[in-house]
Amino acid sequence: MVVVATTGILLPGCHPRVPWPPLAGVDRSTHAPAVGHPAWPAAPLVVLGDSITAAGPWREAFPARTVHNAAIPGNTTRDLLGRLAGLPGLRRATVVLMAGINDILQGESAPAVADRILTIRRQLLARGAARVVVVSTIPCEAARWGPRCLAPVAEVNRRLRGAQIGRAHV
Repeated sequence: MVVVATTGILLPGCHPRVPWPPLAGVDRSTHAPAVGHPAWPAAPLVVLGDSITAAGPWREAFPARTVHNAAIPGNTTRDLLGRLAGLPGLRRATVVLMAGINDILQGESAPAVADRILTIRRQLLARGAARVVVVSTIPCEAARWGPRCLAPVAEVNRRLRGAQIGRAHV
């Protein structure tokens, strides 16, 4: 299982009730073991997604891990699928996958976005990732986009929760 400590950072444009990172809920003071601890093995952590992911304080959240931030602002799930083959260092890695909002803002359907997120997860595991943690899509730009954004994001997240991936979805 992978955990990320909440930092309380709020990114511009994000929903005010969603603290950064969205894998919140862990008391960092009691969950920051040294390298080699079973909760955080020495294998690398790869973060993959869009600008929300790219801006995350991943190295600070996981000081005992080698962190590769492979997130690119503006990426959609189609973009991520297109660049999976070029991602190095997936062997034994834990991958945190956080994407989907750019697809929604471009008018993609929630079912298509959820399906692509799950396809990305399957392909990462097939390429040797030890585990892939799928993070719920974040409803950023909610003030600007309103229901046009919120309803599809909620549907993507419902579909991810129902995808039978268990604790791999947060």
